[in-house]
Amino acid sequence: PTGRPSLALARFLFARGLAAETLGILHMMTEAEAEAGADPAFRFLRGAAQFMAGRYEAAAADLSQPELVGNPEADLWRAALAAQRFEWSKAAQSYALAKALRGASPPQFRRRLARPAAEAALAGGFLEDTDLYLGLFEDNAETTADIAEANYLRARLVIADGNVEEGARLLAGLEGSAHRLTGARAAATLAELLLYNGAR
Repeated sequence: PTGRPSLALARFLFARGLAAETLGILHMMTEAEAEAGADPAFRFLRGAAQFMAGRYEAAAADLSQPELVGNPEADLWRAALAAQRFEWSKAAQSYALAKALRGASPPQFRRRLARPAAEAALAGGFLEDTDLYLGLFEDNAETTADIAEANYLRARLVIADGNVEEGARLLAGLEGSAHRLTGARAAATLAELLLYNGAR
């Protein structure tokens, strides 16, 4: 790609995980030619980059365009948005459509998308899909927080699959996690699990 603002340059940057730089190039494109922002390919790329930059409302505005309905790549990002909003059932359905793309995304995107995918599938009761996306998250985990969250979701999946004793053991092992938020979630889930099973 050349240094001139173009969709090809923006795609090049996005593929390397440079969301802010991608958005900068896209902004320069619309400054030079306002009509560029009407291109569905432009809207898709900007929406995906907005998601990666944590600008979820802006991402939704781009990815909800009628021209992107039925686009399987856009389905993936819309599903991630649904999971981000805790719309679990909608997210799980969209991820089912996007399963064929699970190996196509660059690794840095798999980590970002796989966790909400796993949570959405688990909340919807789609255990095979949960295992699929959780495996992707585990394979691409980079930080202590990633690993703790992956272990927490794995414990919940084990419980959902009927192995309550093993799931409780995994949750107990996370209570002292260096990632405090996950440790707190694990403690709360374990307490709820023990209360439920003690009342049966």
